[in-house]
Amino acid sequence: MTSHAAAVDRQVLADSLLKCGPWHCHDDDQALIDHATAQARAVEIDAAELDHDKALALAIHRVTAHHIEPPNEPETGQLKRLACSNWWRRQLRRLTSRRREQRQRVLGRVHDRAGIYVSQEGYKRRRAQQFRNQAMLEAVTAINELDQEYTLAELAEVGLANPDNRRAELMLRIADTEREAIRLGHVGLFLTVTTPSRFHAVHKGTARVNSKWERGGRSTPREAQAYLQKLWGRARSFMSRRNLGAYGIRVVEPHHDGCPHWHLLVWCEPQNVAAVLGVMRSYALADSPGEVVKDETVRFDAKLIDPAKGSAAGYVLKYVTKNINGKQYSRQGVEGDHLDAYGHDLETSAPRIEAWAACWGIRQFQFFGLPSVTVWRQTRKIREATDLLEWLETYSPDPATASLMGKLWKACDAGEWAEFLRLMGGPMTRRDEQPVKPWTIERLKGTGHGELQTGAYGDVKQSIIGVVVNGVECMTQQHFWRVEQTPKDGGFDLEGLTFDGSAVTRTRVNNSTQHTESALPDWEWHKTQDYRRRHPVADPARVAALRHQVRVDVERDEMKRAMRDERERLDAKRKAAIEEGQHMVIGWLARGEMDITDLTQAMIEALTA
Repeated sequence: MTSHAAAVDRQVLADSLLKCGPWHCHDDDQALIDHATAQARAVEIDAAELDHDKALALAIHRVTAHHIEPPNEPETGQLKRLACSNWWRRQLRRLTSRRREQRQRVLGRVHDRAGIYVSQEGYKRRRAQQFRNQAMLEAVTAINELDQEYTLAELAEVGLANPDNRRAELMLRIADTEREAIRLGHVGLFLTVTTPSRFHAVHKGTARVNSKWERGGRSTPREAQAYLQKLWGRARSFMSRRNLGAYGIRVVEPHHDGCPHWHLLVWCEPQNVAAVLGVMRSYALADSPGEVVKDETVRFDAKLIDPAKGSAAGYVLKYVTKNINGKQYSRQGVEGDHLDAYGHDLETSAPRIEAWAACWGIRQFQFFGLPSVTVWRQTRKIREATDLLEWLETYSPDPATASLMGKLWKACDAGEWAEFLRLMGGPMTRRDEQPVKPWTIERLKGTGHGELQTGAYGDVKQSIIGVVVNGVECMTQQHFWRVEQTPKDGGFDLEGLTFDGSAVTRTRVNNSTQHTESALPDWEWHKTQDYRRRHPVADPARVAALRHQVRVDVERDEMKRAMRDERERLDAKRKAAIEEGQHMVIGWLARGEMDITDLTQAMIEALTA
């Protein structure tokens, strides 16, 4: 197959990814909203006309026809979700984003020579989504019981939604975990684990599509992430059965072509270092071992952290900042510390990595073997010691519990994660053995009759309002909030998350600088003449013959493509007609307008085709 024919086939395959049953994944968000509304309305009509089981069966058939997973909820909540236009909107946006991004990967537009980490289209889509989200946050006001008002955008700025705050908390937890590990005499390991070749779409530095990836079914980053999660889960289960404790953090980041790989910062007891490394190595290299005969480090790399040479926090600082906002203090004497592995500035790479993670739904950071961060965050909400005194007077806990809560609050309020870690039982303590846990309640309506609050889908609302210390509840929630939409401004619609306004016209021409021709300098003229002498103009007859052959090849390939497109169009039309007929017959059967005995053998074969 010629390279042109291969490109044509790749284009056809890429375009087929956009067809998801009745929905075509395109960038028209208003069309998506209209389609979501129509699907929800159809489910709502079926729910009104049919009994619950039949309506739910039809709704599930409708959602699976769109290549969307039905919600894994109780049946009542399931049908309410399927009859909600907002639920459909979220699912279609997620589906469209991932299908269009995979299309870009199939076309070879995601790599270090084009759209690194994520395609240009995917990056622009994420920026537009962030613009919608920011407008929504600014359009909603939160009001507490003291009538203090803040927009959600203002509250997000002081919380962990702010990248600077998120990075600071992550680095604090890593640095203090290392302090506690050193105190305990544990050894630190820095591991890098990546996937076999079949998950990598493009060869680094060449822009050539990986044939193993194509033969392997053109996996998505989510499928590669699932492979790594399964590998890690099996390794941890093996270590748990043999009492090989380990704790730390894993960071997920993409290769240039969007395929994820993991960096793991792991601490363990000195006598278990060899065993932990052996387990991780064996699981990482078990798949396709022939690919790593010459160099194992392409799949699994391990470094022993020597505190005398540098801290573990210093090891992962670059990976953490690269995956959040790219801002860090460059280490003195480290050349290129502000660049990623492909020579791009971290501050320009970080937004693309964030867009990649958001598109594919990949969690970038996860701690393991450490206590609940929810307890840490809830305890930090206690601002004054007087709040603890009120708790002591109200609940009268035993002295041990009161002492533990006092020490816990002091550690959290001072930002001492290492002390918090010790108070929670230390690293590798099971969650059910930790002395403090989050306090979750079911919310009441406030009518005085004990009625529970339910959400739009009938689910009982739950809230974390504090912590439970040795079985004694301690409320840390300082305020209770309600939200209100501010008056619409600037064409913003909270329900539809759409915007009005004309776009500013742009051109590729910078009108402020006009090009003026000038004579070439003497040396440049001589260089040009020298080049022309060594590279004379090609023979016109030879050029004409080559151009003619190219035209013949292109016309032949275009003819083949037209014939193939026509066949695929007819097949798609036939399949669409069959799907529509199936849906109609299923509807008739559900409504009792047709009996199963009315179906002929030919109709049954068509329905089950």
